[in-house]
Amino acid sequence: MVMRTVDRLVPWIVGALVATVAIGAVYGAVQQGDRSSADDAPQALISQLVSVSGSDTPGAAQNPRVNVAESRMPFYVVYNADGRPIAGDGYLDGKRARIPEGVLQSTVANGSDHLTWEPEPGVRLALTTAREGQVVIAAGQSLAAFEQRTDRLGLLFLLGWVLTLAALACGAVLHVVLGRRLDRPGS
Repeated sequence: MVMRTVDRLVPWIVGALVATVAIGAVYGAVQQGDRSSADDAPQALISQLVSVSGSDTPGAAQNPRVNVAESRMPFYVVYNADGRPIAGDGYLDGKRARIPEGVLQSTVANGSDHLTWEPEPGVRLALTTAREGQVVIAAGQSLAAFEQRTDRLGLLFLLGWVLTLAALACGAVLHVVLGRRLDRPGS
């Protein structure tokens, strides 16, 4: 009797595992696609700065300041060969934002980089860097809107997963109960 019950539950357990893996994979793909799109505006900004620059310092013209800790606007900062910020509109704590030295070194060595930068607790930025001659241009934007969207999607996927498991559990219970009735003598 116990073995029959277990046999009847196996397909439902497998279904729950398949549903879990499938929903998790789709969520992961959607989340990564959304995060990758956060690099689009910074990349476009770098391209624009390089294409319109007539000097050795792309973006040397003075633009309004963007407080990278609070604003959702794209920003950029240009760094000289010594790693000092020399132009740009991205500011943090009243000074031009300074990206980590390792990011500058990686950009100089590889030509570009894409990363998530957290300059302060709770401040997460999509950052794209590119080497242009003797300078490094870093452009970024807040991940707040992307992360809020991912959180909402995560809740929807979680709800879908819970409802799927609930439906599978109901099906399993019905399968076991109806199976027992059919197994009784005289049924």
